[in-house]
Amino acid sequence: MKNYLNKALLYKEWKNVRALSGLFFGQLILFTIVPFVKTVQSLQNEVSQGTFNNSYVKNFNQFFLEGNASEVAVIITLIVLGTFIVGNDIMGRKYDSLSSMPFKREEIIISKWIVSALTVIVSVILSSIVIALIYIANKSVLGGYMNGSMIFQRALMNSLTYLFVVTFIMLIQGLSGKNILGGVVGTIFLLLPMGLFVLTSAFLRTLTLNPNILSEKHYIAITNKFESIASVISLAGYSFPINNFDIYQKAFILAVIIPILAILLVYSFKNIPLERNGYIVIFAPLEIIFKIGVSVCFALLGGSIASEFFKGHYHLYQYGIDNLEIYVPIANKIITLTMLTTLLCGCIVYAITRKIIEMSKR
Repeated sequence: MKNYLNKALLYKEWKNVRALSGLFFGQLILFTIVPFVKTVQSLQNEVSQGTFNNSYVKNFNQFFLEGNASEVAVIITLIVLGTFIVGNDIMGRKYDSLSSMPFKREEIIISKWIVSALTVIVSVILSSIVIALIYIANKSVLGGYMNGSMIFQRALMNSLTYLFVVTFIMLIQGLSGKNILGGVVGTIFLLLPMGLFVLTSAFLRTLTLNPNILSEKHYIAITNKFESIASVISLAGYSFPINNFDIYQKAFILAVIIPILAILLVYSFKNIPLERNGYIVIFAPLEIIFKIGVSVCFALLGGSIASEFFKGHYHLYQYGIDNLEIYVPIANKIITLTMLTTLLCGCIVYAITRKIIEMSKR
């Protein structure tokens, strides 16, 4: 284990990402501590005037237990961090350059992950300590609106969610021989569960134009099931209340997934075929998954857009479902054209993706 805690290597990695680490901590101050202080000040003013506003209970619950839109900016910084720390001095290098490095590949990637993990955990802990101190200093005022466990729960969920994001992005970047591209693909994968749900729902909505193909009742049942599954596997959104799990259930899931991702990260990085470094997809067996995944996503996107276009083009809704003699043939035509467009988009994107991958090998 001592070899994996090489001080020189850790310091090198820290120097590479200290600007991003500082930005991350600064965002936590701006989006967490500053709003909390302002809310406390507003509450103190109301208490001094003898008023008791129950809306603050909801405000503190939302702040600590439900997350907010500002966390998107924090996650974007973590995506950049995970992409940069893996790809900056590794991806795209020639065989001789990588072979001449004085450290083992396990040492390199473990050091990178440790620095990334410390960036997340230390920053969250420090910001949580500041909030806890403010809470203790103003407990007489805040006691009726929040409690110390809310601070702990927020720190726990943010630490695990942020650590999952940066580890996942590092893993995806490690599977791509192109710097930055891995971060882009990783971001798409983070959004993929809910994105696929939205696109699939839009595609299925087209089928409901003809109730004989898909009824509204079956559509709602299917989409509700898809939404439930998508919210469960959208781990990057666990700091938001988008599923039925409680905080500790989500924390347990993340605590299991993160070590698995870290092990896969080390294993994949250790076994990178150096002759393929610089390719879009380093590991050949993953190429087909990449091609199919990209094709399916763009096929659904193309089908969803085409569906709305065809509905407007044929003025479907001006007839109404009661006028079946006119409505049904037009609905069937729109469904057929949408399915053909979806298939066509998938085939075109597959061919383009295949060509791009082949070009990256030259």
